[in-house]
Amino acid sequence: MILTIEEITKKVAPIAKKYNLKEVYLFGSYARGKAKEASDVDLAFSSNQTLSYFKIFEIEAELEEALGKPVDLVPIVQLSEAKTPIGKYMYEKGFQKEKRLIA
Repeated sequence: MILTIEEITKKVAPIAKKYNLKEVYLFGSYARGKAKEASDVDLAFSSNQTLSYFKIFEIEAELEEALGKPVDLVPIVQLSEAKTPIGKYMYEKGFQKEKRLIA
């Protein structure tokens, strides 16, 4: 099943609110309009609080259940502070160009 951005937004917004996420951005193949049946949903978030990896995995699992698709959930700060050349490239040319605010 390929989801629309509207479907993703509708399902992500209440979960973002539940966990007090400040912003949630869609990026990757769904943001580019190139999603396929096997595509995962790439989401980046910001929060006013530091979340443990356990909490991030908990949120990711809830998102996967709501969307019925694999989800890759990453803190925006982790993307923006990438130290490797490939990480910097992915942030600047990928996330920064294709991000869509959804919650």
